[in-house]
Amino acid sequence: MQKKLSMFFIIILGLIIVAGCSKNSSGGKEPSGKEVDDGSKKMTISMIVPVQQGGGWEDKDHPTIKYIEDKFNIDLDIRWVPGGNDYKNTLNSLAASKDLPDIYMVNEPVQFRKWQKQGAFVDLKPYLKEFPKLASEFPQEAVEVFNEPGKIYGFPKYTMKYSNSLWVRKDWLDKLGLSIPSPEEFTIEKFYEISKAFVEQDPNETGKDDTVGFTNEFGTSTGLGKNRNAFLQAAYGLAYEWKEQDGRLIKLEEQNEEWKGLLTFLSKAYEEGVFDHNFATNIGSDIEALVEGNKLGWEIASPGEIQKREEALKKIDPNAEFVMIPYPPTGPNGESGLIVPVQGRGKLVLNAQMDEEKIYRILEWLDWWITDEGTVVMKDGPEGEIWEKNVDDEIILTEKGETYEEQISLLNNWLFRANDDEFNVHGWTPEEEKYDAEFQKAVDQYPSVWTDAGDPYTIDSPTFQERSKDLAADFNEAIANIIAGRKPVDYIDEAIARWKADGGDKMIEEVNEAYQKQKAKE
Repeated sequence: MQKKLSMFFIIILGLIIVAGCSKNSSGGKEPSGKEVDDGSKKMTISMIVPVQQGGGWEDKDHPTIKYIEDKFNIDLDIRWVPGGNDYKNTLNSLAASKDLPDIYMVNEPVQFRKWQKQGAFVDLKPYLKEFPKLASEFPQEAVEVFNEPGKIYGFPKYTMKYSNSLWVRKDWLDKLGLSIPSPEEFTIEKFYEISKAFVEQDPNETGKDDTVGFTNEFGTSTGLGKNRNAFLQAAYGLAYEWKEQDGRLIKLEEQNEEWKGLLTFLSKAYEEGVFDHNFATNIGSDIEALVEGNKLGWEIASPGEIQKREEALKKIDPNAEFVMIPYPPTGPNGESGLIVPVQGRGKLVLNAQMDEEKIYRILEWLDWWITDEGTVVMKDGPEGEIWEKNVDDEIILTEKGETYEEQISLLNNWLFRANDDEFNVHGWTPEEEKYDAEFQKAVDQYPSVWTDAGDPYTIDSPTFQERSKDLAADFNEAIANIIAGRKPVDYIDEAIARWKADGGDKMIEEVNEAYQKQKAKE
């Protein structure tokens, strides 16, 4: 209890202190111009970077760090912190001790909005007049989301429009005499037919009842639609959290009839053994184990992820082959969708405590970063150090590069990058470049956008911020009980009524109020 209270006071203190941390963020004075920094003065630039698996660059002499430091006459002081709550809490602690770094990512929209109002960030808009490429690099909606009108308090980290698609085991289809359905043929009924065959006709030829038709990682998501079953939720007309309809935002928990359609489908699949009976406790690694263990014939993944799955799978079945179906199945009313996340949720911000010289030096670095030259260095590392060209003019890793291979593009992955779909493709992996290009081209042929229309407005709903997770947990428990046959499908009406009474109606009201205010400004 004492530990929780301490963290609470750190967070509150952080917000108070941030209010006094503004020097360059508020409008008023125009920037002095690039000439204030001729590059001759050595500067230390501090940053904190949220990292995923593998950690950060412990080696201060990492070739990319040295290249950047030499090119821009700077010393980089990088602190690597595990992403998620660890990163969020670290930022709050640094704010409380008046020690926020010069540049850092803010991944939480609520935190971003609170701190921008307290003057913690440089307003970049007046500076970007001198950096036209940087000013125009990112989609306008990604730049504007969560910012005050007329202000730019951070750069979005670019993500691909479509990162995942549906993949199926072609070798299983061939064994069972089934074909890949065409866009016109691929309905929810066809998906079910194929899934049922995967369960009943022993496609892995083990002679055992050990395959799964389709599944879900319910154990880590806020519901069915966040990842592997998103296309099913979209097919039945359900929102990805929120959808725009008739001039207002509809929350998925208020869609009674759509839920009844999906839950009827899923409860039948569960009863017939087509839907995984472990769906309620599965996490992502459980599903990866099913795929790589030759027990699941469907997967929702990126091209890179499916390559890794297939590579592991071939150790069991050398003939295993996943192929992409770039179009999701259509539902009873012809609806379909693949997740398209809101661009710009995370922002790279500059500390308003910096003087103009340092602001301009950082902007010079970022402006170079998004050029062709800068992107190659930040993604692939410096030529001659990390990679080189052989006699056939092919790019290959150097001996040093091979030691760094898994940690070459960390800043490009986790902090900032150009508006480029090939940010994960390296010069020495041309087959991945082809694979990713084919993936984007294929999916773009069948646009089926399923996005969260309310995401930019939930930040203005106190009820959403305070109650959404608890309300979702209660609602998802009802969903799980219906699918597993412990409750009838009509029980969803009771669950929806309870969700609304416990704060859902208030949440809908607040989010729509913010939505209407924004529409009035357009």
